[in-house]
Amino acid sequence: MNISNMMGTQDLVQGFPQVVADRIEDAIMTGQFKPGEHLSQERLARAFGVSRIPMRDALTILDAKGLVMLDYRRRAIVRTVTPELLRETYSIRMLLEPYAARLAIEQMSPAERESVLQSCAAMDAIADDPKRGRLARQAFYELFYSFAGSELLVDMIMKLRRMVERYHVIHGIGSDIHSDLRKFIRSGDGRGADRWVVDHLQAALQSQLRKFESDK
Repeated sequence: MNISNMMGTQDLVQGFPQVVADRIEDAIMTGQFKPGEHLSQERLARAFGVSRIPMRDALTILDAKGLVMLDYRRRAIVRTVTPELLRETYSIRMLLEPYAARLAIEQMSPAERESVLQSCAAMDAIADDPKRGRLARQAFYELFYSFAGSELLVDMIMKLRRMVERYHVIHGIGSDIHSDLRKFIRSGDGRGADRWVVDHLQAALQSQLRKFESDK
């Protein structure tokens, strides 16, 4: 585990588990922490300049997001993504996300529709930027699906998305990949969005499986 570049951030993260969790999430997404790696609470607490309690709380947040797994001793291990996990995750997402998209579009007000369209366009504009693109995707889909009216549904979807996010393919996807989805949102076509999401997820799964094979 290399945590040297986390040193010197004590003034920024002291006592804030969510901020600590966000920093560790970045380290997982960028590959600084590897799949299957044990995250020592004691070492991370020293690196961030916090006590064990906020560090434990930060790792609990990451466990809820699906990025780490806590064993019966509350030891944290970075979740390992396998082709089997990719397929299982996407099969569940293909049930939940089209449903959420259709419900959201059918229930949006005109003002809400416009805010989602703006968020979608902003996401596509920075799609090729690893960190900013990832955060923009999270923000868009969380906003979009929130209009389905089910906090539980959104939480389930976002956890599944984060579990496999580091295998998201960011290169060569174009700057306007969601243009058809925006058309469905703008016209209020929930069923069209439903079909688009299924096709999009199927293509994403195949891209991520290819990335997984190439990273071996």
